[in-house]
Amino acid sequence: MPVPLNHSPIRSSADIAALESAPLEQRLGPGDVAAWLEAGHARDPQRVAISYLSDANPETTPQTLSHGALRSRARQAARLFRELGVTRQDTVLLLLPTLPQWFVATLGAIKVGRVCCANWMLSGEQWLDLVRSSRARVIVTLGPAEGFDIWERLCALRDRLPRDLTVLAVNAQVLGNEGHIIAGNKFGNDSRKPRGNALDPALDFDRRLDPFCDDPFESDPSPAAADSVAFVHSGGTTGAPKLIPITQRNLTYKLWANSVIEARSAADTVFADYPMFHIAGMLGRALLPLANGSGVLIASPLGARDRRFIDNYWRLIERHHVSFLSGVPTTLSVLANHPPTREDLSSLRGFMTTGSTALSPDIARRIEAMTGVHVLLTYGATEYTMNISQAPRDGQVRYGSAGIRIPYSDIRALRLDGQGQVIGECGVDEIGTIALRGPGITQAPGAQWHEDWFISGDLGRIDAAGYLWITGRSRDLIIRGGHNIDPRMIEDALRRHPGVLHVAAVGKPDAHAGELPVAYVQAVPDTQLDVAELQQFAQREVPERAAVPKEIYLIEQMPLTDVGKPFKLGLREASTVNAFTSLLTALVGPDANVGVQCVSDPAHGTRVEITIAAGSARTRLEPAVDQALAAFAIRTDVRWV
Repeated sequence: MPVPLNHSPIRSSADIAALESAPLEQRLGPGDVAAWLEAGHARDPQRVAISYLSDANPETTPQTLSHGALRSRARQAARLFRELGVTRQDTVLLLLPTLPQWFVATLGAIKVGRVCCANWMLSGEQWLDLVRSSRARVIVTLGPAEGFDIWERLCALRDRLPRDLTVLAVNAQVLGNEGHIIAGNKFGNDSRKPRGNALDPALDFDRRLDPFCDDPFESDPSPAAADSVAFVHSGGTTGAPKLIPITQRNLTYKLWANSVIEARSAADTVFADYPMFHIAGMLGRALLPLANGSGVLIASPLGARDRRFIDNYWRLIERHHVSFLSGVPTTLSVLANHPPTREDLSSLRGFMTTGSTALSPDIARRIEAMTGVHVLLTYGATEYTMNISQAPRDGQVRYGSAGIRIPYSDIRALRLDGQGQVIGECGVDEIGTIALRGPGITQAPGAQWHEDWFISGDLGRIDAAGYLWITGRSRDLIIRGGHNIDPRMIEDALRRHPGVLHVAAVGKPDAHAGELPVAYVQAVPDTQLDVAELQQFAQREVPERAAVPKEIYLIEQMPLTDVGKPFKLGLREASTVNAFTSLLTALVGPDANVGVQCVSDPAHGTRVEITIAAGSARTRLEPAVDQALAAFAIRTDVRWV
């Protein structure tokens, strides 16, 4: 450590095995993340580490921070946090969009304790859960700013936050907009009274750093490999987010492994386009490039959520010499429909990665045809500290596959019985439940284990060359009359339609087949889709007759998760509501009023609550309703009103 810049080719599983010829400890060097980052800064302290644009405009002159300046600022932040009482058992919680101060605070927190990069779009109640469960001692957040309500929502919680919690604010002017910070003590003496653009020293994160020296920072005590250095939350779309503890060893291992498999270089420049509260944002778009002495371009505080960023994507690459393409399937699908024109893309490396196996092979091939860049799919999760497999950068891509295992990690497909117990290992190309082990696997709360293997819940197979093919997730399977249908089969087919931007296939409850496949589709902007034509297209393109969707619903806006994937829970519930509403309305007649909703049930998972207002007709209708509902496997409760 640091990782050599001249990397050996990675073409196959044999090259992965060759990397494992030495013990992992010899590969990793220093066992703490802060040392890796310090080494990255030292490669060329004058090299620009952070370039920041507030408006995603390629012609705007960016604010910049060199590696040397970022190192100094992070050391100052570490000393500030230590003065505020942060120890190895405490957390600095960030409620920030993607700003240079996010990097300063994250690197400073890693030196003295833990960092929790929280989703600033969550509800206030969810923030409170994160503060408590992470043992937050300091919050660094955004002050009042146009287009953001982070500060206002945090102020509303002021009486419910721990009294020993210190809140620091980042000046809204860093966004390029006029804004005010409330002056006063921890939250300000009067949260309604702006005082111009002046920041009270007790609040201003940047000004609070200034008095501290930027000499080399020695951790006291030195961190152990098993110490948690970060909390990254998964979920959070509904309910309380689940905090995943990431250890020093988890992160240092992934810094080494990804530097090798992606041939990272100090000459690289990458987009900070993912949400930084996501593991792929924090690690892949921040810690990994900085540990290699690379540059990071923040084109917008909102990343790929900013439409201006997508509109200017190719020009930003040309102007700032970005070397890595990146993006979740949602971003890449949009880019595939907006190809480069005359932009100079010669700075791009010959490959890119995307953090989801949900990307259609057709989209991947179109990106490659447009740019000459191979799209390397990966398989990962927060619980794995990002990726655990990736297509080999110098080998066969095999679009649709999640690639081969990364060094010092293992992947298997296991057979499970009806109770979820392991009964054997699958053979080559046999679909089973994916199990994993390796230094990147975390001790995630509520995880299922078999001996030292983490049971993922994802379904997949491993071919003779060691390539992993994810075929679905157990709960995502559509089971039609005992026939298991992979939703991706439907989604990949419909994505080939030129008018389809987003698609999600889910199961619709059916009294006879158990489930029937249906699809939700969002059209490409300014495109008119015809459901009948789409249905005919699906009949031609979906390879299995049983998988052809029985219904296709056009929706204006696909519900998406924080990282741009279709949020299927809501769509499954919608299909369930539609199915029971249609059935019961036809059964009880137009004069009765039918209400249907899905609720979470601790014993049954999902329960359907039904209300029927039928007046005196109840006596006649109730037996028929009970008989019809009894044919469904899903639990139903009926209330006559």
